[in-house]
Amino acid sequence: MSAKSDETRRAILDAAREVFADEGFEQASMRKVAQRAGITHGTIYLHFRDKDDLFYQVSEEQFRVLLDRLRGLPRTLDPLSRTVNALRTVIDYGLDFPNHYALLYAMPAAWRSGRVTRRFGPMADEVYAYLSDAIVRSSEKGLLRVTDPEIDTFMLLSAIHGVVEFHRAGIATREESHICAERMLQVLIDGLSKAAADA
Repeated sequence: MSAKSDETRRAILDAAREVFADEGFEQASMRKVAQRAGITHGTIYLHFRDKDDLFYQVSEEQFRVLLDRLRGLPRTLDPLSRTVNALRTVIDYGLDFPNHYALLYAMPAAWRSGRVTRRFGPMADEVYAYLSDAIVRSSEKGLLRVTDPEIDTFMLLSAIHGVVEFHRAGIATREESHICAERMLQVLIDGLSKAAADA
């Protein structure tokens, strides 16, 4: 792929990220993305098969950004600290980039519509695996009581998602959302830690 082609692809992805974030999957169109990117409608199909393919690539790219943040965390921390830091990283990403964060979880909605055939991609799986692994290791050390790693990881992410969505909807400021997220995280982790201590 030539440098010019790389630049065009990058421009399309950047434009698509904003169009999908602004308008949602159903209202977004390849034509709107092309206009935002400053290219012809036909050019976009030289790089992406259709809207489904473009949306999938945009979503995966946001998961890659989040995964890079997670991988940048110190690996020397104990499992519980690693778990808490990882969850804080997800929270901060969501509060700093709420519209980009929304694209992480817009994929299932598009998948349910029947338009997108892939529910999640490998980057999404790696983010989930990173968080799940930290939680499992905390359980193995007796620091958290985890009955089902998949369900407990989903529970923690669901709680984070609620706080970020409140912020994205303009219901709470970033500062209010951050305070709420820290309090929520403390309550959830303390609850799982106490359960481990009492077991």
